[in-house]
Amino acid sequence: MLDDLRGVLTDHLQPIAPSPRAWGWKEPRSIYLLPFLHRHLPDLRFLHVVRDGRDMALSANQNQLRKHGEVIGLTGADIDPAVQSITLWSWINGVTAAYGRDRMGDAYLRIRLEDLCHDPAAVTATVLAFFGLEADPEVVSDEVAPPSSLGRWREADPSLVAAMTEAAGRTLAELGYGG
Repeated sequence: MLDDLRGVLTDHLQPIAPSPRAWGWKEPRSIYLLPFLHRHLPDLRFLHVVRDGRDMALSANQNQLRKHGEVIGLTGADIDPAVQSITLWSWINGVTAAYGRDRMGDAYLRIRLEDLCHDPAAVTATVLAFFGLEADPEVVSDEVAPPSSLGRWREADPSLVAAMTEAAGRTLAELGYGG
C-alpha cells in the first residue's frame, strides 16, 4: 500500500515539481485511511467535514455502506438499511474524530456541513486559516450552496429516526447533533 501511495503521489506532484507549493486532494474515503496517511505523510493536515448522520443514512446514495459496511459486520445484517448506514457513519466519524483529536492535534480540523451552510464566510475563514491559505473568505464562501436535503431526517418516520438515534446517539452528540 505504501508503494501505491508513493506512486500516486509521484504522478500527482509531477506537474508542480518545478515550483513546489501547497497541494491537496478531496476524497471523502480518505477518512478510512487516516492513520496510514498520517503516519506516512508527516505534514498532512486533515479537514474532517461531517454531515448529520441521520441525513446521510436517508440518502439514496449508499455507496459507503455498500463498499465498507462489511468492515463492521453490516453485510447481510437483518437491520433497516438506514440504521446500517448510520451505524457505519457513527463508527467511521467517531474513530476519525478521536484519532484527529488525540493523535493529530493542530493538524486536524473538523467542521460540520450544517455550520458551513449556515455561516459560510466564518467557516471558510477557519478552513483557510487551517491550511495557511490567503483568500477572501467572503468570495470563496460564495461557492457554498446548502443542499436541499439538509435536515431531511426531520421529515422521516419518527420510529426510524428513533432507531437511527439509538444506533448512533453517542457519536451524534459528540459531533454536535444533539437535536
